[in-house]
Amino acid sequence: MAFSTDINLPRRHHARYPARCVRCGGDHQGRKMRLWTHTIGWWTAVFWIFGWGFTTRAPACKKCARLIRAQRVGGLLLTLLVAGMFMTFVWPHVDDFVAHALRKWVALGLILICLTPYIFWEIVFPPAIDITAYKNSVDYEFRDPEYAFEFADLNADADWVRIS
Repeated sequence: MAFSTDINLPRRHHARYPARCVRCGGDHQGRKMRLWTHTIGWWTAVFWIFGWGFTTRAPACKKCARLIRAQRVGGLLLTLLVAGMFMTFVWPHVDDFVAHALRKWVALGLILICLTPYIFWEIVFPPAIDITAYKNSVDYEFRDPEYAFEFADLNADADWVRIS
């Protein structure tokens, strides 16, 4: 099974990337693509809210940048579509059987069950690059382990570099 190689760096550290496309490993022609996410923490699961934004710019050739964006946007749209279809077609049949205080949690759990194939796909076939931001750190997730280790070496001057 192919999994991502994750590099954890301090949030305040300005990440440096190898001088090649993050997806194909070829010449990125000086192009960089912007990746953004929101900070997650315990409040994300409890209150369904996200924290501050986080942005990084990774080297990617024009074709690969389009493919990475399409995969990210496609994943978001698929998630929204599955959740919307569930809430439209399934939830009305389940709603009456769930205690009012638990409805939000049951809906979330059932939507996650519906999304299990997509989540499994993302784990087995990870995107070329992804980021997960926390309060004090950021996980940079790479499909290519060689690229990830080179990224870690370039950022060795950070307060810490954790590889998993």
